[in-house]
Amino acid sequence: MHESPQPATARVALQLYTVREALAQDREGTFRRIRELGFSGIETAGFSGELPSAASADELSSYGFEVVSNYFVGESTRFPEHLDEQQAFGNDTVVLGLDASYFSDRSGVQRAIELANDLADQCSARSMRLGYHNHPWEVNRLEDGRIALDLFLAGLRADVFLQFDYYWAQVGGLSIDAARKLAEPRIERLHLKDGPLTESQVATVFGEGAFDLPAAVRAAPGAQWHIIAFDEFDGDFVEASGADLRYLVDNGLSIGAVSSTA
Repeated sequence: MHESPQPATARVALQLYTVREALAQDREGTFRRIRELGFSGIETAGFSGELPSAASADELSSYGFEVVSNYFVGESTRFPEHLDEQQAFGNDTVVLGLDASYFSDRSGVQRAIELANDLADQCSARSMRLGYHNHPWEVNRLEDGRIALDLFLAGLRADVFLQFDYYWAQVGGLSIDAARKLAEPRIERLHLKDGPLTESQVATVFGEGAFDLPAAVRAAPGAQWHIIAFDEFDGDFVEASGADLRYLVDNGLSIGAVSSTA
């Protein structure tokens, strides 16, 4: 007897970095189109005025969007400035990613822990939350054989959640099941993508790549948001994002957009 799948509970959001080129060319038209495609949740990325994927809550609310988080882009010395901006926008959730240099050895991981905890302290002092988003390099094996992600999470403040990307973890060499055993207790959100399972940043539409995306979704049943986020695509980024949303909803993996009067 096959086990019945659990009903979908996570909503879908779009990371605006995914449609950055379209936003740079036609900001208003792009916002209208992604709303028409069914998105209601948005993750912004970067400082307003510096990247097209950054936006204010006021700007997005005019299209009926909810800001679910912001992905921090910039030097860590600018983090207080970034929090000032996010507080002014009314956003209380910031997500951090660190580069590969932090995860090649134990000393680097310790630096990552210290930095992330410091930024989490800054968030907590403002009643804000910090999340961490992984790439392939966090699952690197250290000189003693321990996975860097395991050491990183062991030293991370308990209130820092994971916005986890099973695709990148598998590219780094860790299966979905192995990654789940390390990450699941902290996972609150998923970054979702499909592709060739190589270090190439070129994505495919969901269901057309080599990644078992349904298995990744099932590995994080407590995730509150499924965020569509990819770097490169050979085609129309906006329409591909809409196709990804339809795949998630049609396959019962995520909940569709909440109806809006906007």
